[in-house]
Amino acid sequence: MITRLFAEYGAFHKDSRNIVCHEIGIPLVVLGLFALLELVRFGPIDAAIVLAVLVLFYYVRLSPPLAVAALFAFALFYWLARFISWPLAVGAVVIGWALQFLGHRFEGRNPAFMTNVVQLLTGPLWICWIVAGGKRETSS
Repeated sequence: MITRLFAEYGAFHKDSRNIVCHEIGIPLVVLGLFALLELVRFGPIDAAIVLAVLVLFYYVRLSPPLAVAALFAFALFYWLARFISWPLAVGAVVIGWALQFLGHRFEGRNPAFMTNVVQLLTGPLWICWIVAGGKRETSS
């Protein structure tokens, strides 16, 4: 299943400029979301933890080794998010998404999530895969 998802996702991310925009933009979005969701509390638990756990369960079904990589990335982002004010978090999310849409202008294609909403969850795992040594497909 992960091979199919990455193949579909990769088809929308071949231009090297688009890939760089995503390598910066996706982590910014995740960090900003964690910082914002950390402010929403359910007793001793915050919404960032709830989201991270749910996403990690999905990632384990796709690829346990990549789920471990995502766990470490999420833990780092969650820790960093505690030090980010909500205005900076909003800025990180906006800049992260702007970079991704800029990348898709370079690519000349709409984002993958416009054809399959699951691709919103595929992006962060794809970045973990690249950081772990996965091949960056490029056409330019």
